[in-house]
Amino acid sequence: MSIAASLSKLELLRMERLRASKLFREFVLFGSSTILYQASRFIVLLVVASIVGPRDFGIWNLLNLVLVYGAYAPLGVGNGMNRDVPLFKGRGNVNKVREVRSVSAGFIGLSTMIIAACLVLIAPFVVDSSTVLALRLVSGLFLVFQLYNFCQIYLVSDSRFDQMSYQQIAFAVLLPAVAIPLAYKWKLNGFIVGQGFAYLAAALFMAKMVGFNFKPHLDWPEVRRLIRVGLPIAAVGLSYGLLTTVDRWVVQKYLGTTQLGYYSLTIVVGSVVTMLPKVLSDQIYPRMAETYGNTSDYRSLKRWIVGQIISTGAVLSLVVMVAFFALPPLVRVALPAYQPGILPMRISLIGFLFLPLAGAFGNFLNTVSKQMYYLAVQLFAIPLEIILSILLIRLGMGIEGVALAMAITSFLYCFALFLVGMRMLRQHPLPCAEVGCAE
Repeated sequence: MSIAASLSKLELLRMERLRASKLFREFVLFGSSTILYQASRFIVLLVVASIVGPRDFGIWNLLNLVLVYGAYAPLGVGNGMNRDVPLFKGRGNVNKVREVRSVSAGFIGLSTMIIAACLVLIAPFVVDSSTVLALRLVSGLFLVFQLYNFCQIYLVSDSRFDQMSYQQIAFAVLLPAVAIPLAYKWKLNGFIVGQGFAYLAAALFMAKMVGFNFKPHLDWPEVRRLIRVGLPIAAVGLSYGLLTTVDRWVVQKYLGTTQLGYYSLTIVVGSVVTMLPKVLSDQIYPRMAETYGNTSDYRSLKRWIVGQIISTGAVLSLVVMVAFFALPPLVRVALPAYQPGILPMRISLIGFLFLPLAGAFGNFLNTVSKQMYYLAVQLFAIPLEIILSILLIRLGMGIEGVALAMAITSFLYCFALFLVGMRMLRQHPLPCAEVGCAE
């Protein structure tokens, strides 16, 4: 082997080690800030649950779906930005990156204002009179949440996770300082307003930190292109949102609002426990897209897939074990009214253990524009979870049956995505035109 070739290999090895070291340092900072962020949210939710009681906390978990589903109102433009920015960076097209950001900001802003205005107008017709004000306040919360979400997409697509870490720390401090006092004063409505203040302050902090170098505008041909790229990804996201929230609709319909309040333990713990794996997924996704932008080769993504499964599996197993044993005593002491929700919470935790497979292969399918396979698996899982939930309720298992249905569905969903992803990886790499690369 020539001296030049040996030096080249050593240089590649050194660069690979530097990348791994940077990713690890980034994960430590971002992971630590996410733990603080989720601990803050978890404590706030527990305190608010105690203040407002099971019934009103159940109502909040329904109103919160405006944020969950409303994130997809821009028809996938944000998702298109999240994929295209790293992809065009990988191709060295700086002007296209700036255009994608500008058009995304303009369309997301317009669609968000339209949705918020519609919520204000239809509130008296879709909820009872005691909840109209709460829904209208949620429409304002939705506005600032979308601003916050856009800033996060900007940072994630640019792999600026250090700055996201500072933003999460700021939000973790702000949320309890504002939301808890307002919840004590105005109950559920105060809690909604408090969250709005915290999201707005965090979004403004991010905007100042980022220093956006573009102006939002609307370019309809580019909007349509971003929708073509992002809508399949958004459809997957919306479908996943339905998959992870359909349980609360079933509980509300068949068991009532108070039982939904008890089941809120499962909802809250699930959102917290799965956040750390999401941190890893968010860090790996733009890197996967940039790698694919460079190579257009499925094989170049294998190391990201394997790395994500191993790292998220290790983190999630530890978090689930701690939550399984530590949270029940805490609930019995701090939230005795919610004790009926302990067993469903524990059952659901077992179902979360399989999520690393879904996260890794989901990122892969989104990157190579094979979202229809991803969506097909979800569209199989959603009715399965509904049918299992209703069947187990009919058998007298109550909210424990709903949690068991969710855990079974989670396993089948993750295993199916694993099979689909492995089948894709065995195929020969396809030309860019065939896998729908952005132009």
